[in-house]
Amino acid sequence: MMGPIMVKLVTIGARQPDSEIPGARFDEGPYRGHALAPMSARFWKLVKRGGPDECWEWVGFRHKKSGYGSWSPRHDERWGAHRVAWVLANGRLPDGMVCHHCDNKPCCNPAHLYDGTAKTNAQDAKERGRLGGRSRGELNPAAKLTAAHVVQMRAAHAAGVGSRVLARQYGIGRSTTKRILRGLKWKHVEAVA
Repeated sequence: MMGPIMVKLVTIGARQPDSEIPGARFDEGPYRGHALAPMSARFWKLVKRGGPDECWEWVGFRHKKSGYGSWSPRHDERWGAHRVAWVLANGRLPDGMVCHHCDNKPCCNPAHLYDGTAKTNAQDAKERGRLGGRSRGELNPAAKLTAAHVVQMRAAHAAGVGSRVLARQYGIGRSTTKRILRGLKWKHVEAVA
């Protein structure tokens, strides 16, 4: 187990372990008025800490859809666990959004977090293959078709087979079939000339 995380508070202006700041309170954002030390102790109990370069997994509640950790300092509030880790490590809210260098949504290691914007977060996701190309076509785990199926569908349609018949044959919806035939879906697959 590692020692306490260092914090810099705007009101105190000195770097010291959070456990040595008995009356310190946040003075900005949704954390305003919360005592740092008790909040910090409760929060870090729910983080499985490792080495400085390892991900520190959030073991508390996680959102099923997003995968991000969520923490409640009080019964009427919920904060993203990685955002709380950022605030406890930096003593302030980020200027933008808290982003992960490690691509591990439940990670709360302050060394893996950075103050980003929606634009930098989207660029980062694109560079790491989390947007666009990775889940396109048959690489998408939910895909019912392959590129070969799409070529066959388009060829059959060009030969006069209707979209209703093709939808039934391939087990997909008629509107999806029409979008594929028009080239609005599976755009990356060459249309039959």
